[in-house]
Amino acid sequence: MDSDLCQNAGKCYRTILFMFPSSNHFPLAWHENQQIGEPVTMTVTLRSSLNMLEGGTGCCIWPSSLFLSEFLLSHPELFSNKCCFEVGSGVGLVGICLANVKASKVILTDGDLSSLSNMKFNLETNQVAIMGKLKQKDYQDPTSTTQVECRYLTWELASAEELQNCGAEVILGADVIYDPSSVPHLVRVLAALLGTKKGSLGSNDGTSVPEEFITCNENRSMFGSIELEKPDKNHKDNKDPNNAYPVAYIANAIRNIDTFNCFLRVASEAGLSVIDITEKQRSMNLLPYLSSFDRTSIQLYRISSLDSMRDM
Repeated sequence: MDSDLCQNAGKCYRTILFMFPSSNHFPLAWHENQQIGEPVTMTVTLRSSLNMLEGGTGCCIWPSSLFLSEFLLSHPELFSNKCCFEVGSGVGLVGICLANVKASKVILTDGDLSSLSNMKFNLETNQVAIMGKLKQKDYQDPTSTTQVECRYLTWELASAEELQNCGAEVILGADVIYDPSSVPHLVRVLAALLGTKKGSLGSNDGTSVPEEFITCNENRSMFGSIELEKPDKNHKDNKDPNNAYPVAYIANAIRNIDTFNCFLRVASEAGLSVIDITEKQRSMNLLPYLSSFDRTSIQLYRISSLDSMRDM
């Protein structure tokens, strides 16, 4: 990333180059202009904060957002022609990538107004058209088939009915599991988007969470108290076009084990399945020049409703 382009009022512009080995691996809207087999580069310019404490966490480029962006650019079939909803969209990097893999609709959300304003600026800088804004006469948008919407959303006040009416097929988030006090609100948002039958946390509809999904076993747990669900080889993945249930992909660095264990417990109570797919669905290394980017510190989780797994 190049951060020397411009600095002003605590902000800087950073350029991220996603380097594809060839146009055969380039699933974006611009690939038609490339000759087959040629190396291809996708350039994203983002305005971000120089100081996280001054600009807010939503105005920073987090490693997990780079990881998640590599994942969706490596697996465009999971997102193209689908309605994608991101929680905690920050600078808008994931949204820009979603528009370029031709998601049918992209809903980007953040609970901080300054981050939301900065996100809209970054979308326009990268020629991603936002719903409700007219394009300039000479504005050529390679992602024009994608509807992109920016919403102000606080997890604490989010309406379950409003979330369910979004029609989200894929939910995404990067580094959204970090504060124990926000975990119940985050899980409630995810549960509403994923369509669990449990209307709210702590409710009981007579169903129980099967022990095979989350098992307390200190000797086997990689996090000390809770073992993640193991991927089922026979389980239908979101690659199946007949899978009508929404699914979430969350990239997160585990900075505090207790906080993550809290997330797992609350998620299980809300009827959610959490699977670590970091090794199962690996991504291309699209940022080979970025030596400071430590992928090994980040995990990728697929989250879905236990109701959908029972119905399969």
